[in-house]
Amino acid sequence: MFQYGLKAGAIGGAVALVLALLNLIPVPVLSCCILFLYVLLWLGVGALAARFGAAVVAQTTGEAAGAGAIAGATTGVIGGIFNVIVTAVQMALGLGTQILRQIPPEQLRMLEESGIPPEVLTWMGGIGGTFVCCCLGGAILAAGLGALGGLLYASIAK
Repeated sequence: MFQYGLKAGAIGGAVALVLALLNLIPVPVLSCCILFLYVLLWLGVGALAARFGAAVVAQTTGEAAGAGAIAGATTGVIGGIFNVIVTAVQMALGLGTQILRQIPPEQLRMLEESGIPPEVLTWMGGIGGTFVCCCLGGAILAAGLGALGGLLYASIAK
């Protein structure tokens, strides 16, 4: 079942790339829609992995959930890497200055006085936050939803 999870995860990773690129479009409502599409993607790759496995051998719901979890985690990691790259590009294009404008000048002065350039804060917060949320947190959530998708597919297909 592992290979079916990886196969479905690779397909999901390609879709995650499209979603990461769509997130670059500066429309506020679109970001909310993309978040919902990620949840559907993670459920879908789990079901797809279960479908790939069911086409070859008879599988239990546990095996389908396992393949779905692998597919979801793979998709989550690939999507997270793409999101980190997109965030790095956004930071290089000036998103960091927008973040700095939201920090009060007194706090920026305190950071500079303690030897921390404000740009470091924005880069670490932007890329570090994206890594923790999208790569780590996203992969864990994606594995759970992928397992749920595989389980649902196996239950409905019987």
